[in-house]
Amino acid sequence: MNTTEPIKHELVNEDSVFTGTALEVVRQLRDQGYFEQGVDLGVYLGHLSDLLLQVAGVEIALEGETLEERAESFVKGLVATGYFKEA
Repeated sequence: MNTTEPIKHELVNEDSVFTGTALEVVRQLRDQGYFEQGVDLGVYLGHLSDLLLQVAGVEIALEGETLEERAESFVKGLVATGYFKEA
């Protein structure tokens, strides 16, 4: 059983701030998009990763077996690529 507390993030991009666990951050990103609202988070995460690769040529791997782990790797990738900064 995994008892590790999820990491809390505060990500900043221009005038937007997203706070919470990686899964909460991904949910906030999804919910701000008009057409993405209500899309399954796992599906959204995959689409967003694919879109970054197609449009910007940036690959962010979705590592891990659980949705929480994949969201965490995605958030770390957003920071590592410079799309977001950790406040």
